Amino acid sequence: NQWFSALQEVNQVQPTYLRHERMAGLYLDKAKDAGEPTSKKRFYSLALLESEKSLQRHPYYAVAMADKATALWQLHRYQDADDIFRKLVKWVESRQKFFHTYVIWADCLTDWANSMKDDQKRAKELEIRALNLWEKAGYKSNQYSYNVLNRITLSLARLASNSGDLDGVSQILDHYYRGHGRSGFNRNNPEILVSHALFLLKHSMDLFYKRKPESAYKWVLKSNQYFTILKKKFPNVAKKYKSQHTQALKQIKFFKETHTMPAK
Repeated sequence: NQWFSALQEVNQVQPTYLRHERMAGLYLDKAKDAGEPTSKKRFYSLALLESEKSLQRHPYYAVAMADKATALWQLHRYQDADDIFRKLVKWVESRQKFFHTYVIWADCLTDWANSMKDDQKRAKELEIRALNLWEKAGYKSNQYSYNVLNRITLSLARLASNSGDLDGVSQILDHYYRGHGRSGFNRNNPEILVSHALFLLKHSMDLFYKRKPESAYKWVLKSNQYFTILKKKFPNVAKKYKSQHTQALKQIKFFKETHTMPAK
C-alpha cells in the first residue's frame, strides 16, 4: 500500500504513460481481490481511467490497451472491449505467448454470450467466434486457457440443448473429448470436473427421456468418470455433489438391469 501511494504521488507530479499503465494494472489487481461488487466496479473504473491516460500519452502501448480491454470487459461493456481486443492483436501478433490475447479475448466473448439470455442465436455466434479465437492462440498449455475452452464448450453444448438439438450436444462433446478434453489440465480443476459431471448427467437424462438409452448410457458413464476423479482428487468438493454422483450410479445400474447396453 505504501508503494501504491508513492506511485500515485509521483504520477501526479510527473506522469508518464508507463506510470499510468502501472496504476491501471494495480487497480485491476485490486478489483480481482475485492469482495464487494461495488468495490470491484470502482477499481475497474479506475483501471479504465488510468489505461486511457496512458494511451493518451502513447496510443499504441499494447500493455495499456490490454488493461483497457480487460477493464471494459469486466464493466460489461463487451462491444467496446471487443473493439479494443481487435486493435490489440495487430500490435502483439508476434508476442501472443506473452499476452495470451486470443484466449483472453475468447473469455470476454464467452461472458458476452452468457449475458444474452434472450438472444440464443447471437450467443451462439459469439461462442463460435470465441472458439475460433481460442484455436488461433499460439500458446495454450496452461490452466487458464483450458478453463476458457471448457467454458466455451459447455456453453455451446447448453445452447444446443436449449434448442432441443440433443444430437448436436453429443457432437460438440464428442469433438471435445476426442481432442483437447483429454488434457491433464481438465483433471486439475474442480470447477471443470463439477461442470462436466453435472452437464453430462443432465444430458444423459435428456437422452433417456427421448428414448435414446444407448446414448444416455454413454454419457452417464462419462459423468460418473468426472465424479470419480473429483472424489479422488478433491474429496471435500465432491461431498457437495454426493447426491448427484449417487444419481449417476443409480442410473448406470438401472440401464444395466433394464437394457442390453454396449460395452464401455
